[in-house]
Amino acid sequence: SIASTNSKYVHYLWKASLVLIGEIGGSTHAFRRLRNNEENIELLRVSQALATAFSISGLQTVLARYLPTLGIKTCYIALYEGVLNERRFSRLIFAYKDNKVQEIHPESSRYLSVKLVPEPIEFPQRKNGFLVLPFYFKNTQLGYMVIENGPLNTRIYQSLAIQISGALEGSVLL
Repeated sequence: SIASTNSKYVHYLWKASLVLIGEIGGSTHAFRRLRNNEENIELLRVSQALATAFSISGLQTVLARYLPTLGIKTCYIALYEGVLNERRFSRLIFAYKDNKVQEIHPESSRYLSVKLVPEPIEFPQRKNGFLVLPFYFKNTQLGYMVIENGPLNTRIYQSLAIQISGALEGSVLL
């Protein structure tokens, strides 16, 4: 009968779709693993470059070169100024917006820390928003990074902040 044939055909399609969904799931998992490996390799390259950045200008050069390879479009880096553990004022030392290093004007680079970035800078409207990650060396907070939350795993941004912390401490000590 036609109903029996249609029922068998629908059943066959149902089984075929389940197999296809399983294959897609496996491919998606393999793609995620591959992407994570690629992110880790790129982060290792950045880490190696930051380990040799012994000055603020060296840090700026490394970031300008490697942020695009990580797919990071916008990033601001600020250091706290003033008395140790008083975080009232910050100084912007690196500005990168829409894949371009931005000029920092000395007269506007110092600002109240609660503003996150100096007055002339406006955050672009992005669907994923921004992350604010601190820079620490031992128990001392050095500053922070405001970075666009993009396609990377959050641990990549956190690892980048740790690497930049080390480079900043190295530049302060030298």
